[in-house]
Formats: sequence, structure tokens, C-alpha cells
Amino acid sequence: MALTEEQIDFINAREPKVLVKAFAGSGKTYSASAFSKARPSSRILYLVFNSAAQKDATRRFPNNVHSRTINSLAYSAFGAVYRQKHCDNLTANDVRAAVDPGGEMNYRSLMVIAETVRQFMISRDAEIRVSHAEAAIPEDSAVDPYHLARIAGRLWEAMIDPGETRVRATHDAYLKLFQLQRPDFGRQFDILIVDEAQDVNPVTQAIIDDQSIPVVLIGDPHQSIYGFRGAVNAIEDFSYEAEYPLTYSFRFGFECATLANMLLQKHTTEEDMLIGAGPDTKILYDTPITGPHMKIHRTVAETLRSAADAVRKGQKIAWAGNMYGYGLDKALDLYHLYSGNRSSVRDFRLVKEFPSYDRYKEVATDTRNAEMMRLTRIVEEYGGDMPMLIEAMKTNTTSPGQADLILTTAHKSKGLQAAEVELANDFPDLNDKRLEGDKKREEVNLLYVAMTRAQTTMSLPDNIRTHIFS
Repeated sequence: MALTEEQIDFINAREPKVLVKAFAGSGKTYSASAFSKARPSSRILYLVFNSAAQKDATRRFPNNVHSRTINSLAYSAFGAVYRQKHCDNLTANDVRAAVDPGGEMNYRSLMVIAETVRQFMISRDAEIRVSHAEAAIPEDSAVDPYHLARIAGRLWEAMIDPGETRVRATHDAYLKLFQLQRPDFGRQFDILIVDEAQDVNPVTQAIIDDQSIPVVLIGDPHQSIYGFRGAVNAIEDFSYEAEYPLTYSFRFGFECATLANMLLQKHTTEEDMLIGAGPDTKILYDTPITGPHMKIHRTVAETLRSAADAVRKGQKIAWAGNMYGYGLDKALDLYHLYSGNRSSVRDFRLVKEFPSYDRYKEVATDTRNAEMMRLTRIVEEYGGDMPMLIEAMKTNTTSPGQADLILTTAHKSKGLQAAEVELANDFPDLNDKRLEGDKKREEVNLLYVAMTRAQTTMSLPDNIRTHIFS
């Protein structure tokens, strides 16, 4: 691929702190690889967002580049110690074992304690603070944040105690321990490149800020979509000495770029223009695509609804990422709880923590847990059809190349592209005045991500057209 003048300027950069603002489809990985090839004698650490990106970088980058995720680096330092305690999320039983052996606290209180520790683990702070408790306490609660922070401290100590086997530790725990160690990448590397810088969390940003070697941050502030996980846009706080924009998108053409520019100019303060340097992209309005294509949804619930509709039509489906990442097994387990068939529930923690479906729904509503509430809506909508539909979804799942329909959410579509893309109609109204601040910005970013996946054809529902033109 011929390099643009923008890419050449970046490759020739010599400043110690460099920011590369790369719009969707602008070849940021190719540019970072070319930057690395131009420095064959430099030892470069390339921090990527996930393991898939790590594998891709290992294949595409020169030998002087060491590609890693921040979690894999942290695991090398601390993860093995806690191998027997690893879990994705703490349960009420984990928290109770650490701070409530008498069983006096309710589920909501236990989960607020767990959330306080999570807020600490993703922060750059060295100890649990009242601010972490304040961020975890629901608005309608009168819990004393000072008291809550002290209790959360006991949970943290139990989590990082290798000998405390009753209390497990999440992956955030060893990442936090890694940050508190203040690792110095300069002992092994000459340059640090950080990919997807718009989606790092504060604990990772603290690790980056601690480095004395030259740093290159690459990202698109309009693809910052993980605020719900505690991610921050490191680009905004980075004290860079030079900025190199990459504005030419090789994924799509003029029409798609124009729509993306209109979206950003209406709802953000962006001044740079995205240039469509790829193939012409045909835009369809409220016209479903009939042939094989990717369909992008805002919510998992709508994704599963599209999957159910597709298998009822006898279509073959594929899932961006992993099928099980869309909660099929969780939904089926909750259906069994809903129907009173507790013996068919495979996740023993579900029946251990919730004696009934009514209790599960009560907790979901009380704690405003988005995933739990989403699953209750799915179970109640499909009812007795759930087992048959989920089995049909699994049976009709194939590879993307063989599928009639590739299913994904806007979050999971990030980094992907497809020749033909249809957007579902479950994206919120960006003109709704109740949607404001960070929440609105993240919804704008999600729509921007979804709109910039198509290469040749994109179908938009009418409600999205109003987000841009009205």
C-alpha cells in the first residue's frame, strides 16, 4: 500500500511524545508497522487492546517489535501466583467470605462492596479511597462511603492473599498489583507504542505515564466506547509534543465519509475531516440488505432477536467474536430458573445466589445491573421458546464466510469491516435532550464505529438518518 504524506510524516517523527489521531479505516496498524520498520535497531514494545490484536501484530510487525496486552504483562509478573483464584467477576459468595461470614448483608450491599474494589483496581490510586466508594454507591442509597471504603479494604486484602482460597481474584487484581509495582519498560525497550489509546483505563494510563522512554499514542477519540468499563480517553490527557493525524480512510469512499463527518460535526467539536479514499460506498435508507451481510446492533437483546428471526427463516448465522460472548448459556440458565427447572441450571452459582427467578429480577432491578436486566427481558419475551431457539441458534451457526447473516453489537464490531453492513434500529435518539454529557458522547462514538464498518454498501434505518440530518 502506498503511504500517504500523513503516514510519511508520522514515520519520520522524532519527538519523544507523539500522538497519532487515526480515523476509522486509516491504516493505523500498517502505519505503526512502517514506523517500527524504519527503526530496526530499536527495541519496541507495542501495547495492544486484546489477544486478537496481539496475534495480528505478531504476524504483521517486524522482529524488533514485542507485541503484548497490558494484562499479559501483568500476568507475567503476578498472575501465576493467583492462578487458582482467577475469576472474571466476583460473586456475592466471594465478598461474603471476606467481609460478612455471618451472612448479615444483603446481595446489593455485597455487590456495592465489590464495585468499590473494582473502582479502586481500575484507578491510578495507590489505596482504596472514599471516592471509589462514592462511585460505587447507588444514587438512592444512604450508605456511609467512609465505612464502605474500610470494608472494601478487607475484601481487597483477601483477594490478594494467595492463601485465602475462599475469595477469588479478578484479572483487574493482578493488573493493579502490576501498576503499584511501577514497572519500568525502559529496562527492556527503547520505544513504547500504545494502540487504541482512546480506550485505556486509568490504571493502564498510570503505567504509561510512568515511562521515561519515548511514547507513541495511537487512537481515535471518536472510537472511545468503553466508558462503562471505566476506560478513559488517554488521548485527551496526553502531554504530547507533536500530533500526526491520519485522516484518509481506505475502507470506504466519499459518501460514507461524508455521513461520518456530518455525525461528528453535529454532535462533537471535531474540526478535522475524514477523507474517504476507499471504494465507493452505496448508502441505503430503510432498505434491508437481502444478501449475505453483517448486521450491527446497539444491544445484545436486539442481536439475539435478529438471531432468532434469522434461524426461524432457516438462515445460517455467524457471530462476531465468540457465540458464547452474547450470553446464550446465561439466558438458557436463567430461563430454567424462570420456569422452575432448577436442576437444569448448569451454573451452580446462579441457583446458589438466587433461590428463585423473582429474587433474581428483584436484585436486577434493585442494583440496576444492565446485564441482569437484559437477560430478564430476553427470557420473558421468548418464554417457552427459549430452549428451542437457543439450540437452533447453535445449530445454525457457521463461519462468517458461509453465513447469510453475521451478527454483532456496535461494541464488538470495533476493528471489523464487511462489504455490506446493515445497522439495526435500536440505536438511541442522539437528539434526545435527556441524553447528555459522557453518555451522549459514548452513544455518538458507538454510532460512528458502526457507520464506519462498511466497504461497499451500508443500510441505515430512518431513525439514524434523523440523528445526522435533522
